[in-house]
Amino acid sequence: MNRRPLPKQARALARQLPRPPRGMPPLRAPRSRTGRTAVLVLGALAIVFGLAVVTDPGVAETSTGEGTRVTVRNTVAVCPNPPSTGGSSRLSIAAPPATAAPDSESPASPAAEPDGSTEADGEGDRDEKAQDRATVLKQGSKPTTKSMLTIQDPGSTRSDEISVSQDKFEPLIARATGSVAPGFAASHTTRVLGDGVMSRSLSGTACPQAGTEFWFAGTGSGDNRTSWLYLVNPEDAPATVDVELFGDDGPVAAPSTLKGIVLGAHTNDRHLLQVVAPEQERLVVRVVARVGRVVAALHDQQQDGTKPHGADWIPAVTEPATRVLVPSIPGGKGERTLYLLVPGDEGALAKLKLVGKNGTFSPAPDPKAGALDTIALEGNRIKQVNLGSVANEEPFGVLIESDRPVVAALRVGTGDNPPDTAFLAATAPLGGPSIVADARNDGGLTSKLVLTAPDHQASVTIVALVAGKDPKEIDQVTIAAGTSQQISLKAVKGTFAVMITPLPGSGPVYASRVLSERRGDGDLLTIEQFQPSHTTALVPDVVNDLSAGLRPGE
Repeated sequence: MNRRPLPKQARALARQLPRPPRGMPPLRAPRSRTGRTAVLVLGALAIVFGLAVVTDPGVAETSTGEGTRVTVRNTVAVCPNPPSTGGSSRLSIAAPPATAAPDSESPASPAAEPDGSTEADGEGDRDEKAQDRATVLKQGSKPTTKSMLTIQDPGSTRSDEISVSQDKFEPLIARATGSVAPGFAASHTTRVLGDGVMSRSLSGTACPQAGTEFWFAGTGSGDNRTSWLYLVNPEDAPATVDVELFGDDGPVAAPSTLKGIVLGAHTNDRHLLQVVAPEQERLVVRVVARVGRVVAALHDQQQDGTKPHGADWIPAVTEPATRVLVPSIPGGKGERTLYLLVPGDEGALAKLKLVGKNGTFSPAPDPKAGALDTIALEGNRIKQVNLGSVANEEPFGVLIESDRPVVAALRVGTGDNPPDTAFLAATAPLGGPSIVADARNDGGLTSKLVLTAPDHQASVTIVALVAGKDPKEIDQVTIAAGTSQQISLKAVKGTFAVMITPLPGSGPVYASRVLSERRGDGDLLTIEQFQPSHTTALVPDVVNDLSAGLRPGE
């Protein structure tokens, strides 16, 4: 039998192995079959692991005791895109410039962990033929379908009006690969003007990535509400989902149709809250994926009889915590209503502070509601707090510190008759570059930013991304510790994306983009919060275990 020479890497590995001491008798093959099997298995594993170590082409960005932080190379975001009630619908996508893509995390905010929608640049998913490209397709479209929007370069953006089905729920899947994946963002905005019920609003949302748990606070299912919960499975494996509801009197008995919802791969579902849990003035919704990962989105519409009273998407709340911040709330007249929930049967005591224009302060007592700085919360029951009278029409954030984890969100109204509404949720601070893909100063629409620095002074750069042009820095802003600040974007004309990046040494900072339209019959409003950037992912370190594959006793 001809002996083939060992590969070069294997010969090099063999030379590194220790030689037996002199005088030691030579190793002999085990006489038993079991022993021979063990030696063969160990030998094969040694060669495989040795070759992997020698030939591993991956380049780690940062290695820690918990794993290796590497650049994201594949990002998937889902835009709900519900059936249209008329009006216009705009889709926008954007990616940070290449120099901003590697996450320059501020010490205040760790980068987002990998999830089912974000893949890291590692040996398992490295593909030299993969394109640097972002595309948007309707869920279920064939791979050969032409993309609704496409970008191929970091630092670029695209935005366009899209057609929407009148009766079908057709989610849009925005996928970015290669150099445009780190920090990739998508936004979906709908503007509706009409004479019918629920037909006057400006509704916008960031297109979220898949996860296993979502909390939504601030909706309801009374006669004056129409609220749809949308569920999307963008992945290749089935998912199983439970939906839990909490009202003014505690957990709401939901029908069996909200338990064990099975979503096949690349499928979706939707539920009208007025049908599954009717006559609830206030609701908190929790979506839990027991198997797989999903995207959940909630759209809330309000009306008074046949008169529309605003509509918008409710952003998902960060997981319950004992210290949360609902940041970057714009100044102005109108409703500012805070919603709080302590999950579980035990109550809690929550302390509220407002992070305002001139500093952080405890809100003064309300003549009707009493004390606002310290609020007793009952377990699993929604608490509503009116902050409109104490915000002084200035930008602010709400800092909540509780002795038990709490969920928090806030509804903003324009103060007009009829009003439009928007929502903000407790969220995490920015880490690296973060983008809102839809900003406009055009056609009667104007955009501005609200920044909040609750603990320490924060400094950020603000960059505008305009289609067909190089990214342009439009401002560098410092926010004093414990304050909120409103920033105009009127220097940028037309349609653009906005990127905010904390500077080195900056304290924790939060931001939102406010999009509004001034009208004689009442202003329109929507708010999108900047999310922690997804530019890197933490890949756990793998330890070789040579005992794998051996049966006990071998």
